[in-house]
Amino acid sequence: MRRMTMPVAQSTGRLDDLFTRILTRNQATDEVAPADLWEKIRHVDKFYFDPEMEIAGGTQLAEKIRELRTNILTLKASKGTKSILLSSCHHGEGKSSASINLAKYMSKNEEYRTLLVDCDLRRPSVKKFLNWEVECGLDDVLNGKASLDEAILYSEQDNLSVLFTRCGHLNGAEMLERPMTSEIVRQLNENFDFIIYDCSPVLSTTDPTILGKLIDGVVMIVKTGVTQRESVEHAINLFGQARVSILGIVLTHLKFYLPRYLVRYNYYQDRYAYYGEERRAAKR
Repeated sequence: MRRMTMPVAQSTGRLDDLFTRILTRNQATDEVAPADLWEKIRHVDKFYFDPEMEIAGGTQLAEKIRELRTNILTLKASKGTKSILLSSCHHGEGKSSASINLAKYMSKNEEYRTLLVDCDLRRPSVKKFLNWEVECGLDDVLNGKASLDEAILYSEQDNLSVLFTRCGHLNGAEMLERPMTSEIVRQLNENFDFIIYDCSPVLSTTDPTILGKLIDGVVMIVKTGVTQRESVEHAINLFGQARVSILGIVLTHLKFYLPRYLVRYNYYQDRYAYYGEERRAAKR
């Protein structure tokens, strides 16, 4: 078999031409400089949150979301944590609902810039919960069809920014493995105080472990009474093998069942305390 050879000078020249073309192309399609991103993102009046998705203020889950927000603020103060990825073992565990509500709770502090990113490239659902017709999103940025400032939307009324994903893609992992992903994460970190990533389930895709390496930490969403313990342990092991930090686990659809005799006991205890206070007040 004859080997094709190329003169060194000619080969070097072609490589120089190739690098020049790549550099020129990158400069032409480069993302907005980090310092300019916040100033150039598009503004909208408000986001229209689905009432069925919103968590009622007095519920147990709402309290857990508030606790999670407090813990994130503590981590930010102590370790500089600002980017959180939410994932689950399977679909239907409340991951997207938790992501949206966490972002809403974080945005209540007007001193912080909060961004919600729908990075479930397989089955994006944030646009459905926010009733939004997406013109361009994260998938368009990753495919080089749009820049970040074109894809991010900011509502001053909600004090919240959102980076949607426009449509589902079968090659989500390949898209996230592109070098552009780390550059996107870097720019978001430089322009926002908190970034909440709603990612796909870890047992059915590798997307969370790929993106998780670039994020400060992961919060697992687990549906009580449905997700098996072995599945949760497997998910934790997958994140551990990828050297992704797990910040905690949030249980959804959790119900507390109090036996009737305990209800009666607590009732009489309360009555006893009440009458006891009355007797002490009468003696005074």
